[in-house]
Amino acid sequence: MELPIDFFLNMAWNSERWPKERISEFTRLWAERQFGPEFAPEIADLLSKYTKYNGRRKPELLEPDTYNLVDYREADTVLADFQAAAAKAEEIYGKLPENQRDAFLELVLYPRKRPRL
Repeated sequence: MELPIDFFLNMAWNSERWPKERISEFTRLWAERQFGPEFAPEIADLLSKYTKYNGRRKPELLEPDTYNLVDYREADTVLADFQAAAAKAEEIYGKLPENQRDAFLELVLYPRKRPRL
């Protein structure tokens, strides 16, 4: 919840600074502040996708038949999205300096390794 809380507090302080068109910039800057500029765009993308993917359906409303197994390969697509995000997070984790890995594990990697299917 660190990113959403930080965004909320920044909006409360100066809402005009962060219109909806600049939310992705806020996320990138947040990732850069936490982990440096090298992987900030990729980390911001992972953070944004996580929210998007979880927004497909509330976890408490998921059931075994929520995503169709036949039509449009819906279940496969949803699972592949989560798996790709987890793989990308694992890749970045392996490249980060040792002193940033614990924070990255908590904020980025762990939530992506346990998809809500």
